[in-house]
Amino acid sequence: MTDDLHTNPFEKIDTNQVAEDLHIVEDSQRNARRGRPALDSAEDDLDPTERKVIGLIESAQAQAQQTCESELKAYRGRLVALDFREQLSSIDIETAKQRAEFDQHVDKAIVELSREQQGLRRKKEDMQQFKEQNDLHREPQPRSWDDKIFNIGIIAVLFLIETFGNASFLAKGNEFGLLGAYTEAVVISFVNLGIAFLLGILVTNFNHVHRVRKSVGILTAVVFLSFALFFNLMVAHYRETTGTVLDEGGKLAIAAFGANPLGLEDFQSWILFFMGFLFAIISFIDGILWDDRYPGYAKCARVFAEADEAYNEFYQSCLKGLKETSDEAVQALENIKQNILLAGRQHDSIVDDHRRLIRSFDDHLDHLEHAGNHLLKLYRDTNRAMRDGDAPQRFKKPWHIVKTPIDTSLPKAMLTREEILKITSAAEIKIDKGVAELHNQYDMGSEELRPLAPHRRQADSRIPRDDQEES
Repeated sequence: MTDDLHTNPFEKIDTNQVAEDLHIVEDSQRNARRGRPALDSAEDDLDPTERKVIGLIESAQAQAQQTCESELKAYRGRLVALDFREQLSSIDIETAKQRAEFDQHVDKAIVELSREQQGLRRKKEDMQQFKEQNDLHREPQPRSWDDKIFNIGIIAVLFLIETFGNASFLAKGNEFGLLGAYTEAVVISFVNLGIAFLLGILVTNFNHVHRVRKSVGILTAVVFLSFALFFNLMVAHYRETTGTVLDEGGKLAIAAFGANPLGLEDFQSWILFFMGFLFAIISFIDGILWDDRYPGYAKCARVFAEADEAYNEFYQSCLKGLKETSDEAVQALENIKQNILLAGRQHDSIVDDHRRLIRSFDDHLDHLEHAGNHLLKLYRDTNRAMRDGDAPQRFKKPWHIVKTPIDTSLPKAMLTREEILKITSAAEIKIDKGVAELHNQYDMGSEELRPLAPHRRQADSRIPRDDQEES
């Protein structure tokens, strides 16, 4: 049965339905015609119909008593389960447990950060060694991807302009017209700008401290100048031959270039040459500015920067982990506090339900007695009215239900309301103290990690607690 405050676990008897089911009126009339029960029948000498009525009532009484005893037992069990003293003692245990787990988290973070810091230190030493070996006394200047995208954008604009210009000039004698000229122009622009850009990257070897690499840089500059002049003059001669690659234009251009490289007779051919040569120089400079002007310095700096950023992220994750561990520990204590407060409310509710159940059971016994007397009175009044003579004197006496004692006591170990309030107050004090200890431990743990903080972050190497954020 349920112990809900608004539910009565005892089922009432419908006397009208019982009278109909037991055929009380019919039996009473039939017995009256036969002169039953006898006029001198004793008080305990009941006829079968009366015994059926009382038996039904006693059966309902037994069932109600069983329900009541079961409910009372459940209430006692629930009260015993509300072990306030055990929950109070668990505060110290939980506080010690959470502090130990936090210390383990700090120790683990220190070990992992130390290992990561050693790796970062090696990267920094590698960079310092690179600077010493290459006699560098300045900070690296690696280009960001935004800068490189800008460089690529410049080349793309040059490519479009040169392609359009070349196509316009080459379309003069191309048998495929403008479409064929565009095809040739795309190839010419790609070769001119692409090789110039790559040579621009390679020419930075001129800045290298080693002579061989410096010689490579000088040679690259010579190669670029030769390529830019040769290639763009060849394109200009090709334009003057007004042929195609599939025809004799290429051969004629080579022959003309070999006979007189500067022998361009058409003004537009000179424009084509200077445009290609200028764009090659711009693309060459773009290659020089692609990254730090000292070869390998940007890559070394980028490796260190990535390691430094990774270490910073790992450090921040360790701080975040400490905060989460501290917050979880505080929440664990707050949960105990809420459980104790909830247990106090449950205690009051159970005691009230216990009292209400006893009252309901007593009321139900009164109801059963009243129902029994109502059914007996119906039987006897009908019998008396149908008899020719007097009815037995015992018809005038009411029937009384026999109440069996039940255990309505509460557990002996149950606390009083005053004791519960004392325990609740003590629990709040203990929990507030434990929370303060955990917050202090978090501050100390953050300080232990501070020496391992990235140099740029040491001024602010602790995530504030929730209570500090609010303040």
